[in-house]
Amino acid sequence: MRPDPSRDWLALNIREKPPTCLRGGAIFPVEHDQWMVTLAGYGKDYPPTEEEGFLAFARSLRTTALYDAIKDAEPLSPIHSTRSSANVVHHYEEMATWPAGLVATGDAACAFNPVYGQGMTTATLGAALLGDCLCQQRQESGNVLDGLGQRGSSPPARTCRCPGRKDPSPVPRRRPCIATWIASCA
Repeated sequence: MRPDPSRDWLALNIREKPPTCLRGGAIFPVEHDQWMVTLAGYGKDYPPTEEEGFLAFARSLRTTALYDAIKDAEPLSPIHSTRSSANVVHHYEEMATWPAGLVATGDAACAFNPVYGQGMTTATLGAALLGDCLCQQRQESGNVLDGLGQRGSSPPARTCRCPGRKDPSPVPRRRPCIATWIASCA
C-alpha cells in the first residue's frame, strides 16, 4: 500500500451497522510496510476470495476508506476465507477423569472468532504457560509431569472473555468485546 499523507489513520476498523449494513472490514499494518486486510459479512453475505470480488466487497462498506487504501495495492498472498465465527471454550477441567498425558493449549483449549485477532496471542500465552508449568513441575517433583495437563490447560481458556455471537443470525447483535475496543482505540 502506498504511503498517503492525506490518510489520517494508522489502522482502520469499519464495523457493520445492522440491519442496513451487514458488512465490515479492517486493515492493520503488520511489518515491512505490509498490511493485513480483513473483510467480514454476516447472514451468509460472505466476502469473495477472488481479487475483483474482494475489492468490490470492500467498496461496498459503510465508508470507502478501506477500499481507497487497497484499490491500487499489490496482493502479497492469496485471499483466505473462513466461516468460523464462534468462540469456543473446551472445559476439560470439568472431566471426571483427566486423560494421562493430555495438555490442551491454543485452539484445543479455546478458539476465537478470527475477526477479533486473539487466537495467536492466546496460543502464545498458552505455550508460555506450558513452559512455566514444565519448569515448575520439574522443580517440585523431579522429572514427573503428572497433573500438568490439568494445571496447564485451564488458564488460557480463562482469557476467552469476548462474548461473540453464539448464533449466526442474519442480523448480528452488538455486544462489547475488548478486542474490538482495543483495535478501535489503539
